[in-house]
Amino acid sequence: MTLKYFQKLCVSKQYRRVLEKGVCVAERRRGNTQLLLFQIDWFYIEITFQDDEDAIVGARSFALGPDLTPYLDDINLSELAYECSFHL
Repeated sequence: MTLKYFQKLCVSKQYRRVLEKGVCVAERRRGNTQLLLFQIDWFYIEITFQDDEDAIVGARSFALGPDLTPYLDDINLSELAYECSFHL
């Protein structure tokens, strides 16, 4: 599936596709919202949940680029390098 095809789906089909095919690869908090990052093939979908509403309040899809930066900033590369050294 391509990003362009995904974006042409209606919202309910997009959510269904994320639940069926998406892999949750990261999460983060921003104020009283929780953001979950899913990957399908070569693109990403960020779903936003509002704590006090207990519901999805937004979603956006994108490919590689600056939209991933907030998630990449949370990755501790020294821990990753340490983990990988045990597998060499």
